[in-house]
Amino acid sequence: MLKGLLPLVSGLSLVSTVVGCSLQNTEEIIENATQAYDNLESYYAEITHSYYIDGEKETVIYKEWNVAPDKHRIELRDGYTYVSNEDESWLYDKEENMITILDDQEDIMIGIPDESHVVNDILTAMLDSSDVVVEGNVTVAGRSTVHLSLTPHSSTLNSGSYDIWIDEETYIPLKIMWEEDSFRSETLFNLIDYNINVNNDLFRLDPPANAEIQTMEEYLSDSLTLEELEEKADYEIPQLTYVPSGYHFQEAKYFEAFRESMIEFRNNDDDYLILSVSETTRDIPDDGQHELLDIGRFIGTYSSIENTQLLSWNTGKLQLELIATGSDLNKKDVLKTAEHIN
Repeated sequence: MLKGLLPLVSGLSLVSTVVGCSLQNTEEIIENATQAYDNLESYYAEITHSYYIDGEKETVIYKEWNVAPDKHRIELRDGYTYVSNEDESWLYDKEENMITILDDQEDIMIGIPDESHVVNDILTAMLDSSDVVVEGNVTVAGRSTVHLSLTPHSSTLNSGSYDIWIDEETYIPLKIMWEEDSFRSETLFNLIDYNINVNNDLFRLDPPANAEIQTMEEYLSDSLTLEELEEKADYEIPQLTYVPSGYHFQEAKYFEAFRESMIEFRNNDDDYLILSVSETTRDIPDDGQHELLDIGRFIGTYSSIENTQLLSWNTGKLQLELIATGSDLNKKDVLKTAEHIN
C-alpha cells in the first residue's frame, strides 16, 4: 500500500498545453496523463479504492486536499487522518486518539494510496508495452473523460489488463481498473475540484484533547527473537517444525495493539516466508471462488498472485497465514510447511 505525496504546480500551464490535442492520439493522451499531477496548483477529491482477491473485496474510502508544492491531507472513513506540510507529517487514529509523528523515510510505510505515483507507474509501464484502444467518452465525477483500454502485448510478462478514464480537460485519470487472474483493483474519483482555495489550517497539527503522541519508532514493533516473541505474546506461539531448505529465521515481531505476531524467514535471494498469527479469526468463505486445502485437521484457503502465495486457515483459537514469495517455493512446499506447524 502507498501514501499520497503529490507534487503539484500551476494548473494554468496545463490548460495551455492541452489545447488542440487530439483525443485519438493515445500516446499523447498517456504522456499528458503521466504528467498531469505535476500541473495542478491544488485540488480536493473524494475517492474510493477497492480491490478484489479471489472474490473477497476490500474498500478504502477517503478525502484528499492538496496544495502545491508540499501540503497534503487525507481523511479515511475509518477514522484515520494523514497530514503533511513543509515541516512535518503525522497520522491521527481517531479511535485510539493517537497521533504518530512521521519523518520523510517513514512516510511511505503508511497504507494510504498515492494516486500520482500509481498513475505514473502504470502509464509509464504500459505506454510502450500495450495495445491501447479508445473506447469512447464517459462522465466520471461529473466530468467528461476518455476511456482507454490497455492490453499488454503478448510478449510482456504482465498478463493483466487496464482500463483508464482520463479527464479530457486536465488529463487527470479519474478512474483506473486493473484486472489479472483472480485479482482486480479499482480506483474511482467520485468528486474532484481543481485549483481551489484551501484553508491552511487543514495542514497544521492541532492535537485533540488528551491525544497521545508517539514517534514512528515507538509505533513499529521491535525486532524480536522467537524466545522474546513467546514472552510478549498473550497466546501460545505456534511452532514451525519444518522450514523449506535454504530459508533461515530472520526476525519476529509482536504488534501489541492488534495482538498479532509475525515470524519471518528469508533465503539468500531475499525471498521470504512469513507466518502471521492473529487472535482475530475468520470463517472460511463459502463462495466457490477459493481453493480449499486440507491442512492437517483444518481446512484453509490458498491463492497465488504472480510470485506471491497465501495460505490461510483458522485453528478455532488463532488465524494463521503463510505468505511466500520467490520462484523456488511451490504450493506443495507451502502446504508442507503449514502441515508441520504445531
